[in-house]
Amino acid sequence: MSTATLRIPEEKRDLLKIIASVERREMKDIIAELIDEYVERHRETLELLSRPEWVEERLRVGGWRVLFTPNTEERFLYVFAIVPRGEAYR
Repeated sequence: MSTATLRIPEEKRDLLKIIASVERREMKDIIAELIDEYVERHRETLELLSRPEWVEERLRVGGWRVLFTPNTEERFLYVFAIVPRGEAYR
């Protein structure tokens, strides 16, 4: 396993320390569990985004990304995902 630095606000870090102490767990284990839960909640989006043949165009609309494939012959867009901007690149 490799090491990474995670920067979180001090107040959230303090809460995480308290939770880890009460549950007698390490903070890294709690964070890993939270990441696993996040990935599971967004599995469908992540699976779509992992198919490069599907993504031909990306459009930014505020904090969102619209992922679509244009069909110029029939003059329509096939929109297959609208996701928060940060998720469009994972």
